[in-house]
Amino acid sequence: MNKVDVISNIFERNVGVHLNEAEYDLEFNQINNWDSLKHVQFIVDLELELNIQFTAEELEIGNSIKKIFEIINEK
Repeated sequence: MNKVDVISNIFERNVGVHLNEAEYDLEFNQINNWDSLKHVQFIVDLELELNIQFTAEELEIGNSIKKIFEIINEK
C-alpha cells in the first residue's frame, strides 16, 4: 500500500470521510466531521503507522490533507 492510500485510509478511519483526489485541498475547517479531537487522533495514527514524528511547526501548517501529504513526503 502506498503512502497516499495509507493516509487516506487513516483519515477515513478517524474522520469518517472518504477522500478523493479532488478533496485533498480541503482544509480542517471545511470538513464538518474533522474536529480538533479527530485531527489529533489522525496525526497520532499517521505517526504510529508511518513511523514518523511531526514537529510543532509542521502541526501548525498541516491544516489540509494536501499539506499533510507534502510534510510526510519530505520525511
